[in-house]
Amino acid sequence: ITNSSQKPNIVLIQVEGLGRAFSGKGAYLGSFTPFLDSLATHSLYWDNFLSAQGRTFAVLPSILGSLPFAEQGFNQLGEGMPKQLSILRVLKKSGYRTSFMAGANLQFDKQDVFLKNQGIDELIGEQHFSAKYVKMASTSAGDSWGYPDRELYRRAFDNTVFSQKSPF
Repeated sequence: ITNSSQKPNIVLIQVEGLGRAFSGKGAYLGSFTPFLDSLATHSLYWDNFLSAQGRTFAVLPSILGSLPFAEQGFNQLGEGMPKQLSILRVLKKSGYRTSFMAGANLQFDKQDVFLKNQGIDELIGEQHFSAKYVKMASTSAGDSWGYPDRELYRRAFDNTVFSQKSPF
């Protein structure tokens, strides 16, 4: 940023299930993420990060709010989850427009409930992708994990939030 009076835009990239073995300097299986590795040299980067979760049902509360797992995962509290402070709430109070995008169904493990509880301005999930994006193939049971990363990034760059004057 060249103008210190202007708030910077903040983009958090969450990659679930990508550990030290596959990414970054010293990846013992070799890095599969050269572009992400290059971002680390131009961004805030933590060499070590401890997550209080092990699966999808706890990832958002853990990363965005440093919230405990609870008995069966914080999101499993559903509509009964208590109000809590998260990075989303802090950014909103600081004048930021908040948005969350994923290529998957956000109802999975009640991710949408958690994000709505945070007062998110824009929530984009699998159902918000048009026919111009290519979805992953379905399994024999008819299930799909949604849209792959390439399509998610295409969708993100098509989003109008990036053209707005207010910080996001």
